[in-house]
Amino acid sequence: MPQGESLWIVVDGFLQWRKVLQCAGAIDGSHNPILAPPKSPKGYFYRKGFHSILLQGVVDHQYRFIDVYIGWVESGHSDMPPKKEQHWPEVSVQLVAACCVLHTICEIHDNDFDESWQITNSNETTTSASISAQGQSSARAAAVRKGLVTYFDTH
Repeated sequence: MPQGESLWIVVDGFLQWRKVLQCAGAIDGSHNPILAPPKSPKGYFYRKGFHSILLQGVVDHQYRFIDVYIGWVESGHSDMPPKKEQHWPEVSVQLVAACCVLHTICEIHDNDFDESWQITNSNETTTSASISAQGQSSARAAAVRKGLVTYFDTH
């Protein structure tokens, strides 16, 4: 979280941007579908019918992540505080963290999202099978994810 001069820059940014007083960050969360982990799968089952990990993030006035929690919520309700778990699906956690890092890097460099990159199919329901098919990974992709996570952990 920002401190000192950085804190006041964020607070002033929210005041200028949205006329919100004394705001040091905006918080939200999302459930990201995963395959059921072999250990503690029940703890990752979301009330909407799929296994997930929770991404709870805080962003500054420029949409840059300043704090991230990646884990699970015991009850599956996104408004409850996260619970710690010893058996997180490590690849899923790294992938979500890498996405946060990539998002922040893009925001720092003013790289816009191109709508043509969006892949949508409103008729498709997320299932373990569809996640598995999408989750095929190469060694290069794994190296990129690991590099982004390392960057995020050290900055």
